[in-house]
Order: sequence, then C-alpha cells, then structure tokens
Amino acid sequence: MGKLNIIGTAERKIQCNAMHIYLTFSAGGITSAKASETVMQNCDSFLTMLKEKQIDISHIFLENLHTERSYSKKEEYRSERKIRLDFAFDMSLLNQFDFWIQNAQSDILLHTEFYISNLAEIRKELLKEAVEDSRKKAEMLADTMNQKITGFEEVIMDRNFRENTLIDAVPAFACARDEFRGKSVSNELKAPEQTESERIEVVWNIA
Repeated sequence: MGKLNIIGTAERKIQCNAMHIYLTFSAGGITSAKASETVMQNCDSFLTMLKEKQIDISHIFLENLHTERSYSKKEEYRSERKIRLDFAFDMSLLNQFDFWIQNAQSDILLHTEFYISNLAEIRKELLKEAVEDSRKKAEMLADTMNQKITGFEEVIMDRNFRENTLIDAVPAFACARDEFRGKSVSNELKAPEQTESERIEVVWNIA
C-alpha cells in the first residue's frame, strides 16, 4: 500500500452580478459649521430626488462623514459625506446615476465597485472541482503503476484559503426610467469579470 500527494486545481472566470455605488458629496465654507451645513443640504437634496425616482433610501448606507481645515485659499474648511447604495448589476441604472450627478447643482463624486454576490457558494464548487481534479490525476498515476485508488489519507488546504461569508446581491429598486437611460449606447455594456480559483492537496492511498 502506498500514497500519492496530488495537488488539484480549479479555476473559473465569472461575471460580476452586483455593484456598490459610492457617492461622495463635498462642499467648502468659511467655517466648519457652514461647510457641514452645505454638504448636508446637498446630500439631502440628492436623496430627495432619489425618493422621487422611487428608490428606497432606507437601504442607503452612510460610509463616511468628516469636516476638516482646507488647504485651498478660497475656503477655510472642507466637509464630505459619503454614502453607499447596493444594487444588482444594472448598466442602465449606473448610467442614470451618472446622468443625475451631471445635472446636480452640487459637487458629487461617483465611485463603483463590482463584485460576485454568491462568491462563497462558487468557492465551495471550486473546491469540489479541485478535489476531483486531484483524484483524476491520482488515478492516472496509479494506473501507470498497475494500482488503484483505495481512498484518501489527508486533505491539505492551501495556505491562502479564505473563509467567505455569503453576500446576497441587493435587487435593483424599482426606478422610473428617465429618457436618458434608453438613449445611451453604453447601456449594453456587460459587467466586468473576475477570475476565481482554488488549490488543494490530497494524500491518496493506492494499492
């Protein structure tokens, strides 16, 4: 009876199915109170518009809020308020947010992050595929020695293995479709892809 230490791997290229939209509102003022007041008004104005567009603002998260002295000669203080919105990937909705920001009467920065909502489940599937890859390799090697796999002795996880918490994608809220959303050619753009992989070592018994 012998043993074979065989590394199995699995890899997939997966399209992101969810997105975080970050909006940062900023304003300056001669006092910290004035800067803070202005940025709050700008944020409230934009959130009011979103409510009018049937977006449930109770699902919007505050990410950051701060006021500090400004390095600009034009203002003494600078205040920022950053919020996060979670949606299933929707390119036309992302374009709509861009359009709303273009038409806002305040300084708003938009930043997006795309992700795979069910990454934990996908990693479980990749681990199974990696074990199966190891088994097939072991069977092939055992066959060359006129032996067979009788079971496994040990599974050695890759040192870079990560435990993942399942994150559910947030469905895009019902939202009135402005004319702009139907006009942009970029509405047809697909979500970005990312490559996920797993690697596992299995000690197989052969006889």
